[in-house]
Amino acid sequence: MDRKPPNSRSILFAADGTSELWDLLATPVGFDLDHVRGFGASTAAVKSRRYNGIIVTLPLGDHPFEIFVQTVRSKGSPCRNAGLVVLTTGDRLEEANAFVGSGVNRVVSIDDKDGLRKAITEVIDVGPRTPIRVMARLTIGIGGRDCQIRTYTQNISRSGMLLDTSNMLNIGQQFDFSFRSPCGDQLVSGRAEVVRHTRDGREQISGIGVVFLELNDNSAKTLDELFAATE
Repeated sequence: MDRKPPNSRSILFAADGTSELWDLLATPVGFDLDHVRGFGASTAAVKSRRYNGIIVTLPLGDHPFEIFVQTVRSKGSPCRNAGLVVLTTGDRLEEANAFVGSGVNRVVSIDDKDGLRKAITEVIDVGPRTPIRVMARLTIGIGGRDCQIRTYTQNISRSGMLLDTSNMLNIGQQFDFSFRSPCGDQLVSGRAEVVRHTRDGREQISGIGVVFLELNDNSAKTLDELFAATE
């Protein structure tokens, strides 16, 4: 199986001693992850490389957190436009939420793993998302049986896809999927997980956003060829 497609998106995980969360972040296909510990290494990282997204814990060492946010958003910073997600404990959520709209895009409780995966998908740029409508087949295990659902994609990226469906699977639900590339009719298949539902009033379809967990055989290569053909 292809575990990391080419041209994966870059994410910085700035945290101390959170190996369990690191394992969670390393799961989705299509993410190039760097892990640094401590305030000094974190600020050095955001100054030296462009990341599509940054996930940082609060607190981050003994330094004021606003200094890190200012460093990320400063003029000339390679990470100025990166999505910034803050992980913190329940007793510091109010403190962290004060930064939302002032450099921080989203705050997630460190115990909310589903919320973390959703934040990665919604806030961090995991695209490019390409409008592609093809029929997709989903195979979902329910009560010891495999159920088949046919639906259509609305857009596809190297990390996941948006599906137009009235079957609102639960966030966290995993399933096998397959669809045919409109360029050459090659099969794309693998395993995915639901990370969000579309929002009424903000999106014009009823559906689910999913992240790829595994891509089978030559599926990653087929996706790259598809995106190259549609650019």
